[in-house]
Amino acid sequence: MGIFIGGKNKTLRRIKKLKKIIKRIITIILLLVLLVIITLSVPAVQTIIANKVTKRLNADFGTEIHINRLGLNWKGEVDMREVYIADHHNDTLIYAKTLKTNILSIRNLIKGDLDFGHINLTHGRFYFKVYKGEDNDNITVFADKFNSDTPPKESGKPFEFFANNVVLSESKVKIIDENLENSEIFNLKDINIDTRDLIISGPNVSTDIKQLSLKAKRGFEIKNLNSNFSYTLESLDLLNLNLITEQSTINGEIKLSYLPENGLSDFSNNVTISAQLKDTQVSTNDLNSFYN
Repeated sequence: MGIFIGGKNKTLRRIKKLKKIIKRIITIILLLVLLVIITLSVPAVQTIIANKVTKRLNADFGTEIHINRLGLNWKGEVDMREVYIADHHNDTLIYAKTLKTNILSIRNLIKGDLDFGHINLTHGRFYFKVYKGEDNDNITVFADKFNSDTPPKESGKPFEFFANNVVLSESKVKIIDENLENSEIFNLKDINIDTRDLIISGPNVSTDIKQLSLKAKRGFEIKNLNSNFSYTLESLDLLNLNLITEQSTINGEIKLSYLPENGLSDFSNNVTISAQLKDTQVSTNDLNSFYN
């Protein structure tokens, strides 16, 4: 009986000792995580990381991508400030005042592999332009840098990007063709979008748009749009489309087809639109916005 009690006490002491060890390990891990967060919250460290990431991307793909600061905020999110992407004329292609995300792998990010959980981008600027005397728009030229047929200089892999959820707020988009008499095709503001499963592989893009709203300088306003969106060098598809404006409702599928060498740059001559619509009402006031 005494042997049994002694053995039991010995086992209990081992369990208590093991619990203390586990608690100490967890405490050390939490302190290390806290130290990393504090370190990455220092502006100087954020600038070093931002330079390292963009240097790798620019070396691999011949791009001009700049991030002023990249670090962790108090929520444990990766916080990027002043994200800027230049086009082939060193003018603004994409800009974001703030970009926050819970990157699934910081190590992969530094290597140039962009694998994200969620992305929250505010005050974005997206300026798509065909320059005078050129055939392709600047986003096509930029996308061609990530074409899988011409792998990047160092890593040998095509550009790949994934995000579970992307939220874009208070943003603007301009589409300009300097070869046209009226060069400004679209000028959109107050863009808010919530999209899931955004995948970019080379020049191909696909995502599930859950909600999109915007206002256009031409006068029309999209109250809500949701659709399965995909873009390739040959087509742009809006499947399971539901679009609501002040006076119109569109349901169905819309496909834009075009030659890969021109993309969407020569819309009236190069793009073929096919649609299958149901339960749709289109107001002439909305249509007039595209012709006035």
